[in-house]
Amino acid sequence: MQNTKDIGHVETPVRLLSDNVLERFQNAQAHTLARHLRNLAAGKLIPAIGWDDRRMPPKGPCADPESRQIVLQEVFLAYLWAVTYALLVIDQEAHRRSIVEGRFEGELDFTKPALAESWELFVWAMGLQREYSDWPEQLPAPDRPRVIEGIDYTGRANGIFMDAAAYLLFHEYAHLVDDHWSVMGPIRAKPDAEVSEEECEILKQIETEADVEAREALLASDDPDSLQLSRGVGIVIAHAASLLIVPRPSKLRQIQHPDVDSRLVNAIYALTPEEVGPRDMLWTVASLACSLFLRAHGLTISQEPAETAEDLLRRYMAEMDLIKSSRALS
Repeated sequence: MQNTKDIGHVETPVRLLSDNVLERFQNAQAHTLARHLRNLAAGKLIPAIGWDDRRMPPKGPCADPESRQIVLQEVFLAYLWAVTYALLVIDQEAHRRSIVEGRFEGELDFTKPALAESWELFVWAMGLQREYSDWPEQLPAPDRPRVIEGIDYTGRANGIFMDAAAYLLFHEYAHLVDDHWSVMGPIRAKPDAEVSEEECEILKQIETEADVEAREALLASDDPDSLQLSRGVGIVIAHAASLLIVPRPSKLRQIQHPDVDSRLVNAIYALTPEEVGPRDMLWTVASLACSLFLRAHGLTISQEPAETAEDLLRRYMAEMDLIKSSRALS
């Protein structure tokens, strides 16, 4: 990876996985590398992925239409790994279990040590949006094994993190190789007040197309069930991380992008999870992310126990629709 240096840079444990992320991106499917080499030969992008290690608030991968390069930000990847680990542990050890047992009413108990440190890691990750701080040495990280009741959560988080990061890379990749910027560039160059509703819809459609292409690059219909589940969770967590990084509820509604909560739900339905069974983890992880978003902004809602994780997610989506329709929020 090429390195972008500036005054004040970081070096986090997530850097250990940088080559793994690129390998997952280039070799996600049998056809992925061949297609990538064709696009490189055609000059649609340059081979090096940019690496931005500046001490800045987290920002997702971005494609530069002029240099034809995709850039990864280290602080964002640290944020993404921490969110991945926290969602996996909290969902498995507290959230999903209580839903399956029909006793989840909107509150989570973080008193168990494994849950307490997962919550502390989540809080640290969310704090990166306000001010960068070093990765706490006592908390889970890509190189710090955590095995809880026989489950290697560090190993699981590493794998799903790589899927989530690869999915986000594929989204930006689609913008470059499908020449989306020839349409997006002129519209985004305009002052916001001069962008028409029709142009906003065009931008939203392009973003949706990039989401679909990213999903199809990462997943194939004939993949083993275990791989489909792991990568499906990675896709869900990629969208969950985009939701959780929204600075305030009023920003849920987007003007030039699909709403972040809608993108999360659309991704899940495209992955066709089960209502009940191993693949309902897609529902539970998504609903947990929504619960934590509402909790972070003082909007936690109490509710009757949900019959399925899908029902629970629908309740959260309804709450977010109310937030987006409220003119009182700023």
